Amino acid sequence: MERFGFMGGGFMNGGGGILMIFLFILLVAGAVWVFVSIYQKNQKTQYEETPLDALKKRYAKGEISSQEYQKIKSELEK
Repeated sequence: MERFGFMGGGFMNGGGGILMIFLFILLVAGAVWVFVSIYQKNQKTQYEETPLDALKKRYAKGEISSQEYQKIKSELEK
């Protein structure tokens, strides 16, 4: 009598196959979560516009005068 032969019992017939599939899905889901978390963190830290950056853009576009730029800049740097 073969104990662990072809179709003869063992780990797969006792529900182990389902457990292995579940663990594999869990592993893949964990890996995806890690990669997504890292990607989102990199997107946030890649560039966040500061109020001073926005002010510089407005000045460069000609939306505000030099006096307005200097006034707002001094207030932001306080």
